Amino acid sequence: MAFLEKAVLAALMTNATHYVDLGGNAAVIYYENETTAHMRLPDGTRYSGKWTLAADGYHVAWHNGPEGDWRLSYAPGRIGYVDAIGKDHGPVTRIVHGDPESLAK
Repeated sequence: MAFLEKAVLAALMTNATHYVDLGGNAAVIYYENETTAHMRLPDGTRYSGKWTLAADGYHVAWHNGPEGDWRLSYAPGRIGYVDAIGKDHGPVTRIVHGDPESLAK
């Protein structure tokens, strides 16, 4: 499995919204800037928190929520979210510039 590196992650994440398929329902994650992110899970749970880039992934600490390390894997036609133990949580179905879901509000 190959992983996206820091420069590519910065370009794909900063001020972008990722839609991640979690088995039929999407988690939506908006990376507002280089340090702040917002997420809405399929059940409607919302988090805001701090994220920081690493060499081949990132760390996120959600306020009143979980904290962890993540990487984005890639293969032809697919980018996926992979946790610190190597579990693939689902593919990115689209990436949109900005905050179309108003997660930062």
